[in-house]
Amino acid sequence: MNIPIKAVKAVIINSKREILLLRRNLKIRERSSWDLPGGLIEKNEDEKNALKREVMEELGVEIKVIKVGKTWNFFRSLDEKWVSVQNYSCKIINGTIFLSDEHIAYKWVNKKEVRKYPVKDKSFFNAIE
Repeated sequence: MNIPIKAVKAVIINSKREILLLRRNLKIRERSSWDLPGGLIEKNEDEKNALKREVMEELGVEIKVIKVGKTWNFFRSLDEKWVSVQNYSCKIINGTIFLSDEHIAYKWVNKKEVRKYPVKDKSFFNAIE
């Protein structure tokens, strides 16, 4: 049985109730799509600490985790593994967004408009609603 890799993603919400999407860098990733900030959980790391670390690495900001969100899954063709993602609702509490090399753009998007953006797996859409 193929045990999924565990990951965490931040559904960062601003004062206008928009969520933050990141455009993945085509030079680093297999395809350029939109995603949430976050990533894989390292060995012996809990989910919330992994999320805070990933957001700091990708955006240069500190977040406050508000609540556990929905989960979603996708197949990573790079290594042919399933990834199980746990979303968390969050807000930025300190810092100004500065993108790492993993992403080329960011955008605040109304939840109703998110489906217009290409993402790595359609299960993403149901996990942010």
